[in-house]
Order: sequence, then C-alpha cells, then structure tokens
Amino acid sequence: SICSPDPDLLVWDSMPAPDDMGLYNLKGWLKVPILYNQPGLELIGQPLGFSAIRVSALTTCEPGHNAALTHCGGPGSTLSCLLFKWYRMFDLLSMSWDNLAITQRGIDATKVDPNPPKVPFVQADGMTPVEPFPVINCYEAGSFHALAEVSKMFDAANLDFKPYFDAFVEAYERPNFDVEVNVNPTLVKLQSMLTGAAQQLCRKDYDLGTNPVRGQMSYQDFAGTQDLAHDMDTFRRAIGQQKLSVWGVSYGTEVGATYATIFPENVHRLVLDGNVAISNKIYDAAKLWALSYEQVWQGLANACNSDYWNGADSESSCAATPYPTLKIYKVIGDSHERRVSALNLLAEAFDEEGIMQSGVDPYGAIVMACVQSAATGQGFDGPGCAYKDAPPKSEKEPLPPNLLEVVDQLLDKDEKSNQAVLLVRAVDMSGRLTMEDLANLWMRLQEEHPLGFLRASNIISIASAPNIPRPVPPYGSSSISPLIIGELYDPATTYTAAQTMSSFFPQGALMTWQGYHHGLPQTAAYSPDVQFANHIEGGAGFGAYDCVQKMSDYFELGTLPDDGYTCPTNGPGASTLSLANAKAAVARGVVIGGSESDK
Repeated sequence: SICSPDPDLLVWDSMPAPDDMGLYNLKGWLKVPILYNQPGLELIGQPLGFSAIRVSALTTCEPGHNAALTHCGGPGSTLSCLLFKWYRMFDLLSMSWDNLAITQRGIDATKVDPNPPKVPFVQADGMTPVEPFPVINCYEAGSFHALAEVSKMFDAANLDFKPYFDAFVEAYERPNFDVEVNVNPTLVKLQSMLTGAAQQLCRKDYDLGTNPVRGQMSYQDFAGTQDLAHDMDTFRRAIGQQKLSVWGVSYGTEVGATYATIFPENVHRLVLDGNVAISNKIYDAAKLWALSYEQVWQGLANACNSDYWNGADSESSCAATPYPTLKIYKVIGDSHERRVSALNLLAEAFDEEGIMQSGVDPYGAIVMACVQSAATGQGFDGPGCAYKDAPPKSEKEPLPPNLLEVVDQLLDKDEKSNQAVLLVRAVDMSGRLTMEDLANLWMRLQEEHPLGFLRASNIISIASAPNIPRPVPPYGSSSISPLIIGELYDPATTYTAAQTMSSFFPQGALMTWQGYHHGLPQTAAYSPDVQFANHIEGGAGFGAYDCVQKMSDYFELGTLPDDGYTCPTNGPGASTLSLANAKAAVARGVVIGGSESDK
C-alpha cells in the first residue's frame, strides 16, 4: 500500500503528522535500475545496477484509493509537483485519491528537498550502497570553459576562430544579447560549437565507464522520458497499485503519453493539458515550436482589430488598433536594433513571467501600447508602454580586450547549472545537425516565422548535443480514453499539438479552452463569482472554471466531455487590451523586460 510500500523498492523518510485535511505529505527514496531492460549488458555480465530518485505523495493512508501521479512539465518536474493540492482538486473530488510526484532523473530538487536522508538500498551484491541519481550540472554554452575549449580546437585544426569571436564580441556589447546571438547565423554556429564543448566536458563529470556493447556511457544517457516512464511504473508497483492515473502539464503531456504508450494496461485516467508541440525530430520540432508565439500574437491582433469595429473611444480600445500586425512589422523592418528590441518585447511578454503563466491581463494591453508607441516614432516611451531592453552585457562586466589570451585565467568565474531541457531533449530527440545545416534551418525559421522563431531557440543546443539519442516511441493507444486539453493561445506550444495528441488516442476526447495561458490556470478551480470579482489569472473567467469541473468529473467518474467541447473565455475583449488597462498596469509598476532589478 502507499503507506506500507514494498521496502525493496520504496522507503519513506518518516511518517509526519497529517495536515488539517487529514493528508500525509510523504517523501522518500525509490530504487530504480539505471537502465531498464538492459540490452547487451546482461549478456556480457556488466549490468549498470541501481540508482535512487526522490518521490512524494499526498495521502490519507486509507486503503483502496486511486493513485494519480502529476507531472508539471519542464522538463524538470520534481517531487514538489502535487497538482491535486495546487489546483484544489481535493476540494473538487472525494478524498479517495492519492497524489504522487517524482523527481526526474538528473534534476536539481534541492530548493524543495534540501536535506534528504541517506539512500537506504544496496546493490544486488548485498553490500554496495545504492547512490542517488546525480544532479546533472554542466557549464553553459556561454561559459569561459566552453570558449576556451572551442578556441583550442580551432588552433588544433589550424582554422581561424577570429570571425566567430569578433561576432560574439559585437553582440556582447549590444542590448538584448540573448536575442542577438539568435539572429546572427555566425553566432548560431558558434552556439553549436560551444554547446558541444560544454556537453563533452559535462559527460566526463558523470562518466559511467565504457563497455564493448554500449561504448562510453554517462549518466546523461539515461535521463530521458522513457527512463522516467519506467520509473513511474516502478513507483506504481512499489505502492501496490494495479493502475496509475497520470496528469501531465506542458512537457508532462509527453511524459503521460509515453507512459500510456509503453504501459497502456496500467493506465486508469490520463489527463494531458498544455500539450507540447509533438515531434521528436529536429526539423519538425523547430517549426512547431516557432508557431506558438505566432498564434498568440494573431489572437491578440484579432482582438485588437475588433476594438476598431466596435467603435470604442481611444482609451477603451486597444492602443494599436487597427492593424497591429502591420505596425509591428513596420517596427521590425526599421532597423536591426528596432527588430531585436521588438523581438525581445514579445519574448518577455509572452514567456514565463508574462502571458504564459500569468494570463493575458495586463501584458497583452502593454504589448499593444508598446507596438503603437514604436510604430508612431515614440520609441517605447509612449502612453501605456513600460518596456526596457535588457542592458548590454558590457555594462555588467566588460570583456577583457585580450579575452582569448587570458580565458584560462577566467575559468573560476564560471558556475555550472542544471540544464534540464537540454538534458532530457538530447536523449529523446533524434537527429543532429551540422553547423551549416543548423544555421540554414535557423535562417529559414526567421523568414517563415519572423515573430515566433525565438521560441524554438532550444533547438540550437539540442541539435548540437554530443550524445547518441534514445528516442521515445511514437505515442498512442486505442485501449485507453484520455482527456486532452488544449488552450487556443498558449505561448509555450501550439493548439495544433493538442489536436495531434488527440489523434493518437482515438478513444479519448479533446477539450478546448479559448484562453491565454500555458495549461489551465491554477485559479480556475476557484468559483466563477470569485474569479470575476477579482479578475484573477488575466481574466480567465468562467470558461477555465468550466474546464476544471469537466476535468474533475473525468477523474472522479471517468466521464469524458463531448469530443470537441469548448470552454469560453472572457478575454481578451472588452477592456482587457485597452489603453486604459495598459496605463493602469504601468501605474502599478508593471514593466516588461529589463534587468532582474527592474522586476
């Protein structure tokens, strides 16, 4: 059972006191094979053995409960991802559910689980301690370590590094460095080389040895989504459940789909919300990821144009009406500097601290005010616009004029980081590109998706990773009936991804929310009168609440909504994109972009 699990697989740290709802918040160690179904290794007597990962549960410890594992996406979800509590699902459902969460392999969970106890397991020999699966921390592509290695490799190859280095220095001196490196094909190639060097250094740090069957191995090779799906099933077996429900959000939809594909007979309920654009092929993924910003912009632009036809006064209307798209293209075409600033504006407004996690209000209104300001020659200083370019890197720490000569002396300035997206995607996604192919792909993306290509920037590092992929299988099962949830205007992914995911599970149902957010907002579980009164989550309104009610009916009763069921939204429309709304937000201190101190 969940509170008395199989001690060979799962040991809880302790049994804490229950909270005011009678729920125990358990944390513990789960023993997992480093590689499941070890092809080749067992034949030569060199299995990799076991490792351990951290897991958690919210439970009343009563027998006979259903178990639902929730995955918050990333990649990089940890044992803190207990969505039943975050979305107040325990308020909506009976208490006959246990909520499980799992820390993905290689992911840093120290902020939420800082001092776990010692792993209580031993290897098959009965003596050697099982070690935790290590947190994979690597130097970033922009580190001095990576720069030093690439410079040395150019010298060893008797090639000229100066064109790449000069382009790097020029971009470094400008504002919005992170955008600059993604619009210059020379710097895209440099990123590819730097990523390869940084990841090769990292593989040495987490070496698992060499054998005749698999060659040189590192822990990174076994941190993919298939590995996670098998870990989830080990968790299921450890607590004695015949079936496991999975609720995945964002990348968690890929986790849930992979689990359902490999273990369809073990699935009870499956909810996939905020479905990530589905392709484990480099070229296709790049194009799909670039579409997400484009679809959000188009939704905002259509709503903005509607204000013109509604005949509202200028304060009550979207600032950029009519034809906001023509206006932003005018800004982008004015100069390189204006283009980079406008792209950074969209990225900052749409990404995690903006519409993606906080909804359309007030970021949509401010973006439109900024577009109008820039298009009419006022820069980004017009009414309702509060936007700051990221400062030049040189203002923070100037580059030494002889950087390549002294780079080895700067290595101690580097810090490693837990690059979760690259770690997992490099295992899951097939295909690697030469520097020339990558630069050509990137130029085509800029031409085809001029407002959205930055959303696909992770492709540069994934396509340059040195590991050999272990791709996930094609998703799908005709034996289970999942609930697929798609948001029409999700900056993180395309609505098409939800439609595609639905086609892989023909017995399921697709439910659509017309809103702006990555996945259903957490506050959607609050009653609609509270939502309308407080205007929370960017005006999510009754529609998101309706979707959450349908989701709870599915969890509790197995009742799917009609395929194609659509939950409405109350924004953007009415005053959501208005100039008055933008001005009010700016008066409250809302700023898009800038340095961390500005935020």
